[in-house]
Amino acid sequence: MIATCKGEKINLADGWQGAQACSDVPSGEVYCFDSAEKADQALAVIAPAVARGASSGVASAKASGESGPMASSDCIRGWA
Repeated sequence: MIATCKGEKINLADGWQGAQACSDVPSGEVYCFDSAEKADQALAVIAPAVARGASSGVASAKASGESGPMASSDCIRGWA
């Protein structure tokens, strides 16, 4: 899967390239960030309906208390 991280395209199959949180938005695009805090801030701009919890009930990358490549079992809808 190809994602955008720091304005660059990365292949997530090759690793997260230092990203700690990634989000797929309703358009199908995937964005990765250095921290869950930065992901939450950016999500409010990239996909405001998701950030407000319109369909997921939870929007924060930090909501599970854990984030990063190994936390996939704790992912909420819209976050990986």
